[in-house]
Amino acid sequence: MVGRLEIILKLTERCNIACTYCYYFENDDRSALTRPWRFLDESVPILKARIQDALLNGFCDSVRIIFHGGEPLLFGKVRFRALCLELMSIISANKKVALCMQTNAMLVDDEWIEIFQEFKIGVGVSVDGPREVHDRFRLDKRGRATFDKTVAGIHKLVGAAKAEKISPPGALIVIQPAVDPAVVYDFVVNDLGIKNMDFLLPDATCENPIIGTSRGCGEYLCLLLDHWLCYGQGSVDIRILTSTVSLLLGRHSLLGGFGPARSTALTVLSDGDINGDDFLRPCGDHVVDLGMNLSSNGLMEAFDSNEVKLSSLGADEVPLACGGCAYERICCGGQLTHRYSVKDGFRNKSIYCKDLKIFYEHVCGLLYRSGVNLAEIEYALR
Repeated sequence: MVGRLEIILKLTERCNIACTYCYYFENDDRSALTRPWRFLDESVPILKARIQDALLNGFCDSVRIIFHGGEPLLFGKVRFRALCLELMSIISANKKVALCMQTNAMLVDDEWIEIFQEFKIGVGVSVDGPREVHDRFRLDKRGRATFDKTVAGIHKLVGAAKAEKISPPGALIVIQPAVDPAVVYDFVVNDLGIKNMDFLLPDATCENPIIGTSRGCGEYLCLLLDHWLCYGQGSVDIRILTSTVSLLLGRHSLLGGFGPARSTALTVLSDGDINGDDFLRPCGDHVVDLGMNLSSNGLMEAFDSNEVKLSSLGADEVPLACGGCAYERICCGGQLTHRYSVKDGFRNKSIYCKDLKIFYEHVCGLLYRSGVNLAEIEYALR
């Protein structure tokens, strides 16, 4: 039914920092604080069995487990290694399971590097830019800066990758529209040595839109693209840029949920509850809550239930307000989170509609000036 199933595994429901824009701990529901602080030991063999069933029954071709939180490194090294040993037994049987992690990197040390190496865990790091940018929102629970510890952890990861112990780490960067994207890019690429990254539009819905700045996200992405083309194309991968170019050339998006492609992700919480894609949690827990648990429900059952729920909220529909837009086919109204309202579900156009149009127009112009046939771009848009 699906190619690769992604399982966002909430190893911990607590964090060692308190980002002011955090969708998980700073939302209205705050349900994370009501659940066990870490993934329960008794749920580990059940999770393993559910993944095994999904693979053997042909529901998916492969599974990617994303260790998430909170901060997943709070789970602890001994407990984490035992969990990976369980999951590795699925890998040895099927060769179809990949492990990765999203971390703030503050707890990374040589022992964690050894564990990442042992289990071939791909690591992504949340970092927003140089000190003054990163520490604007990413502070600890006492309001103190986190930049130095984050960068120290990243340097360990990059050093381990250069020594060929682990794969090169990636970076997730939340866009701050008022900041020069070239400054952020140069810091991540040149100072940190990271060549694989993505820039995220700030979490927002139609119920809770982001207050605009003097420069919006559309202009930010245009400037980022121009800088990338001058200094990094071919050696640096930025998924939102490569996905947009790919879509405008009539190809596929490299990002689930960006463009026509639907995300194929489920989230497993610390108590074993199965939710939809965690990316949609800013819409409210009621949007991702499936009323299912590993102890009584399989992954295919949960996935099918999630698809029905999303369809009922309009996820499969291009918003009526998008009718006639030149970018309707490749944009499909924008990412689901940015289309959500309590009244209309996902049937609204993205709150970033104007920004996306600015960006798409800029990419089309660059493609045309670089020699791409105008008919090829028009065909992709149709």
